[in-house]
Amino acid sequence: MKTINALMLYGCMVSMSTSLLYGQWEPDVRLCNSTYHAYTSFNHTHSLATCGDTVHAVWFDGRHGWPNAEIYYRRSLDAGVSWGPEIRLTDDSNYSGYPSLAVVAETLHIAFFESFDEDSDIHYMRSTDGGDTWSPDTQLTTSTLMQDFPTITARGSTVHLIFTDEKDGNWEIYYLRSTDGGITWDPEQRITNDPAWTNSPSIAVRGSDLYLAFSDDRASTTHFDIYYQHSSDGGTTWSPETRITFTMDNGAPCIGVHDTLLFLAFNSTRDGNYEVYFKRSTNSGTTWEPEERLTDDLEISYLPSMVISKPNIHIAWYDYCSSVLAEIYYLRSIDLGVTWEPPVRLTTDSLRSWWPQIAVGDSAVHVIWTDDRPGIYQIYYKRDPTGNPSAISENAPDSRILTGDRLTVAPNPCIAYAAVAGHEHEYFALYNPCGMIIRIDRGDRIAMDLPSGVYFLRSIQDDTLTSRIIKIE
Repeated sequence: MKTINALMLYGCMVSMSTSLLYGQWEPDVRLCNSTYHAYTSFNHTHSLATCGDTVHAVWFDGRHGWPNAEIYYRRSLDAGVSWGPEIRLTDDSNYSGYPSLAVVAETLHIAFFESFDEDSDIHYMRSTDGGDTWSPDTQLTTSTLMQDFPTITARGSTVHLIFTDEKDGNWEIYYLRSTDGGITWDPEQRITNDPAWTNSPSIAVRGSDLYLAFSDDRASTTHFDIYYQHSSDGGTTWSPETRITFTMDNGAPCIGVHDTLLFLAFNSTRDGNYEVYFKRSTNSGTTWEPEERLTDDLEISYLPSMVISKPNIHIAWYDYCSSVLAEIYYLRSIDLGVTWEPPVRLTTDSLRSWWPQIAVGDSAVHVIWTDDRPGIYQIYYKRDPTGNPSAISENAPDSRILTGDRLTVAPNPCIAYAAVAGHEHEYFALYNPCGMIIRIDRGDRIAMDLPSGVYFLRSIQDDTLTSRIIKIE
């Protein structure tokens, strides 16, 4: 793979050339107006998610009397141009922190930890109407010790939740699953089992395949390495753990998937200070290509947040290369990680900008982060409306969408709408013959209110399930 080693320093010094390359990044927008500190979550979770032009953001906020942090939510219905009001989601006397967000069409899932004294548990909330209303806060774990840093993701009605737990005498990774959209949950499952400290779990999902990366110091008392596990049956069973880094201190993994390609962004101190590295597998994690160093400067580059949108990979992180205080940087590959463009500095304020989270929606790239330019830490947002060119998102078509009828859709042709037999309560992405996504439909009302024509649909839960439908008047 082509490296960019010297390009990081180049990006720090030559801001004019990078501004020409990425001229579409718009001004920073302050998303919260708290009277106390507010924070995004760490890179391996998701504080930002999209569905078409709707952008959803979550954070935790101390405006009600620190350490009584609460979870807040805000959304944009026009791809980040304007934002609705801040909504407080939790209301109790405990510390509610580090929310993780997953979105499937109009259903939003949020996991966070709730702390009281020396105990913390994983809690969950959902919205089934795009964020207008929310379910009550549900406690998912009951251990008397600490459960921390949940990471949630979902496909269709199946929700996957990874978190860390110290009830075994050391930190281990546990897994929870709901197959009915978060209404009920299967018993928790312990994923890792060793005497070392395991942390920073990151999860990616494609159909029934789950891909997990985490940091662990079992191989050495002096540093952490990245490990990988895979489930091919929706989380019921898991492969043995595989160590995929073998040098000084590796951590903060962020994993992504497209088809059989797996992508991993992480930190490493092998070169004397924290830098951002990238690693890729072309066979679903069976083997991994050599890692590639993406940043190259004498200062800390930390906590990479990554999102995949074929053929593009987007990474945001915070970096000290151009300031004594951290700033947000961004990097893009338009060929699934084979080559990388020069890095771009996204923030230029005089105080700290850190903990970025990145998401894409259609052609736009969205970033939020924590920033203390107002004198307290607040949530800021920035977007590039054309930064995701020629993108096929993880729910968008590829060559498979134009071939075969693997799903039974009836009636077909239809006049009013059709239904997908056996999948009536699942969600499907609809595309026109050019491969452009039109909208998300539920399986019992496919193509309702659409004009006559030919459409293609693909299951959001399992993107190998596709079909074609004809609408007539």
